[in-house]
Amino acid sequence: MNRLRPVIAALALVVCLPALALAQAKQGDKEFLVFANFNSIVGGGNGANGSGNLFFNVGKFFTASNEIGGGPSLTISAGGGSGFNTTVGANGFFRHYMQQKNPRIAPYYGAEASVLDFSNFKTSFYIAGVGGLKDYLSEKAAIDIKGSVGFNPSNASTWLIAVTAGLTYVF
Repeated sequence: MNRLRPVIAALALVVCLPALALAQAKQGDKEFLVFANFNSIVGGGNGANGSGNLFFNVGKFFTASNEIGGGPSLTISAGGGSGFNTTVGANGFFRHYMQQKNPRIAPYYGAEASVLDFSNFKTSFYIAGVGGLKDYLSEKAAIDIKGSVGFNPSNASTWLIAVTAGLTYVF
């Protein structure tokens, strides 16, 4: 079996290379995104609060370089004097992808609007700038890692800082 490993690896590489050469979304493609992050919210009179988010988004590429999308989110939080809590929210996003010579890598920047808790819209609404990178594993699937920095329009002294990682699938 050990003798077959290099042969199997070479065959897998030959099979995957054509798909990687075609990686990245095209105009009209849709994308399903599942990702998670950890947020640290500081300020606003509540001390420090840590939370984790799970996002389930759908996006659509209206050009080869621009995507718009959004979907529901689940937030699990602790700290800030409120103990442990789970809430439902949603987000919407715009991303502009920078064209690269390597079709496997897709860096992007954009903006997001997020409501972390529908029952407390005013204090859980954030507008953020984002920057990230998709690393396509195949023609359709990618790892997506991004960072974001945002603020609450109702209380500009409350900031949202997040690093998000997830998986995307183009369909």
